[in-house]
Amino acid sequence: MSHTSLHDILDRRRPACRLLARAATAMLMLALTACDDVTCPLNNTVESIYNFYASARTEDGTFVEGQAIGVGDTITIVAIDTAEIYINKLYNADNCKLPVSFYRPADSLRWVFTDSKGATASDTIVIFKTSHHHFDDPSCPVHIWHHIDSIAFTDNVIDTIIIASPEVNYDGLENFKIYFRTNQSSDEEQTTDADDDTGSDDDTQS
Repeated sequence: MSHTSLHDILDRRRPACRLLARAATAMLMLALTACDDVTCPLNNTVESIYNFYASARTEDGTFVEGQAIGVGDTITIVAIDTAEIYINKLYNADNCKLPVSFYRPADSLRWVFTDSKGATASDTIVIFKTSHHHFDDPSCPVHIWHHIDSIAFTDNVIDTIIIASPEVNYDGLENFKIYFRTNQSSDEEQTTDADDDTGSDDDTQS
């Protein structure tokens, strides 16, 4: 009668244990590789981007797109719903970036313009939007992205606003083109224009 020793039993089980250990190691390495492949975006600030342009009108009043300008007036931008000052005394700028509310269906902004003599004028911009959650990956933070549905504005200083890209996210695309009446350009630009237009009729709209 033959007897099987404990040593023999362990010898038989060792190959199976080694195989299981190798399989577990392979699965762990695969999981770690999958985690390494997930890259959360570093530039993940969601802002609406406004660029500034001069407007022009033909003799019959038709709007004509003008060139990019730096606005000579000092600009202060306030959220009407919360009274939060988004931008305070921005000067000679050709663009700005503004936050967008998470859950309100519309954002109302008051833009106040102050010239070099201290005189002020203002316009109100209302942005109607739809907001939604955006996931880059379950391991990344959730962000709120927005789709611009439409826009309304007064036209005391602003002539026209065009929606350039309705998607507000962190891709860095221009969302709004704001066309100002041409006398809002910086002093340097106005001086250059005056030198170029000496002897011509002044058709700047106010």
